[in-house]
Amino acid sequence: MHCVDDRDCTVDKTDKIYKNRPVFDCLIEKFPLYYYPECELSLGEGMIPTKNSLSFKQYIKDKPIGWGIKTFILCESKTGYILNASVYTGKSVSDTSFVEELGVTRLLVVRLSQPYHRLNYCLFTDRFYTFVTLAQYMLKN
Repeated sequence: MHCVDDRDCTVDKTDKIYKNRPVFDCLIEKFPLYYYPECELSLGEGMIPTKNSLSFKQYIKDKPIGWGIKTFILCESKTGYILNASVYTGKSVSDTSFVEELGVTRLLVVRLSQPYHRLNYCLFTDRFYTFVTLAQYMLKN
């Protein structure tokens, strides 16, 4: 499925999901507009099953769907409604909002939860995302 014209020179072809990026970005932009979440949010990862040969396809043995496209998802805890998401396409340090003391994993938590900062939401994560420096940063901001 292609959602962009490959001949368009303005398309960033270094993005591994550039062919579907417009649809993904549109969905992520619209999700929070049509639902007002309760105060408990949860951040974790999920798998989109695929049998395609992709350079960023992941295997996570403890997931019900082992092989697929790994996504980091911010959801409302009660209903599981997706509020924000990010597709993992491999190691990347090109993030312009990099905060040196946080690191890449903790920055992901900050970036996905950014729209809900200072609005009295509680964010739940598993131990993969739990760091003292992240907790201190989130309390300050």
